[in-house]
Amino acid sequence: MSKKLTISVSDEVYEGLHRKVGRRRISQFLEKLARPHVLPEDIETAYRDMAADEDREREATSLGTPVAGQVRRLGFMAGQIVVPDDLDRMV
Repeated sequence: MSKKLTISVSDEVYEGLHRKVGRRRISQFLEKLARPHVLPEDIETAYRDMAADEDREREATSLGTPVAGQVRRLGFMAGQIVVPDDLDRMV
């Protein structure tokens, strides 16, 4: 379903739209331009596109993978927390 919308633009923009886009295609042009800014993105498609970007995937994977021999520290309290032996049996 389509809705009719009246907008005001400067004379220069109006002439530019007619010249570059064409009189009968301005609505389609403006909708295509506005759509990504006003509608939620299809998250599944976005994830698929990100996964297809090999450079991005390589960088993301390298950030989470420790270098050989590297010990990962969890924070400033590492080694200071004692876990009781019967933790799995506590109620």
